[in-house]
Amino acid sequence: MASNEDRGPMLQSTIFLLFSGAFCAYVSRIYIRLSKTGLTSTDYSISAAMLADLSSTIFTSVAIGHGFGKHTSDIPGGPDSLITISNCLLCARMTGMIASGLSRISMASLLYPLVQAASWEHRKRWKCLLWGIIVSQLLLVVAYGIVQLVQYLISKCHKTEAYCLDPTQKTECLSPTQALVFSYTSFAIWTLSDCICTIISSLLIYPLQRPWLERAFLIVLMASCLLATLCGIPRIYYLSASDRGTSDALWELIPELIWRYVEQCLILIASCAPFLKPLIEKGLRRLGMPTFGILIRELNRASSLPVTEGSCAERREWEGGKRVVWSRSSDSGK
Repeated sequence: MASNEDRGPMLQSTIFLLFSGAFCAYVSRIYIRLSKTGLTSTDYSISAAMLADLSSTIFTSVAIGHGFGKHTSDIPGGPDSLITISNCLLCARMTGMIASGLSRISMASLLYPLVQAASWEHRKRWKCLLWGIIVSQLLLVVAYGIVQLVQYLISKCHKTEAYCLDPTQKTECLSPTQALVFSYTSFAIWTLSDCICTIISSLLIYPLQRPWLERAFLIVLMASCLLATLCGIPRIYYLSASDRGTSDALWELIPELIWRYVEQCLILIASCAPFLKPLIEKGLRRLGMPTFGILIRELNRASSLPVTEGSCAERREWEGGKRVVWSRSSDSGK
């Protein structure tokens, strides 16, 4: 074990950059919504997620300020600092869970009116799936919050001085097995939600009469939530590989905390990504680069072709499924 090794600055810079990216995406979304249609329930949901992400960032920063990022033996302040760090990390985990859940609720709520207006044969099934995403995310957040609060307030799950002096002793908190089961369950629900939102958005965007490049760009923006899903894989790996019974348990939690924070910021950015298209087009236009534009379809009607002198005096076109023949004399008579 390296003495006086400190990952605190790296942790602080990482969460600052991720939070800055999430905040910029959120501000861009709110700006676009206010300038176009005004705020809706989906915007209030993402605002609550942004507030939860800010709280998670603050709690993590406080833990880093008290020495989190160092080996347990190198943390100054003794048991008091260890208790503060443990409580801050618990609050950061709870608020991070809320931010991730509300971000996915915002994405599903954004797709719901579009599915409702679509002319799909099985749109009722897709609407039920979106409602399932919203309800499952709410239940996941509420269940996790209730379990943690009950154990913290009633069962005295928070770390005591005796625990900090000897972390290998048993406490009344969630056991490592229970924590892993809950993490696997939340990861499965989040993965399923992200995949469903990606599939529905792709089915909505692909038939649009827009240039293929624009449709592909929109599908990529909506599918960016899968990046958060991919970040959940190393998070689960480091959580299962960490040794919570060691005397250096806080040091073991650092990789899992980094990937968890990356995941919660990326899903918040993905919920705001579809609203970044107008700003990207505006930036391309200012740089003099071509934008997506509007798809212009060529007409293939005989009436759209000019009739020259000496050519056939008849023009044929289809109206109401019947072929009507127009002559030059009939046109001039009109």
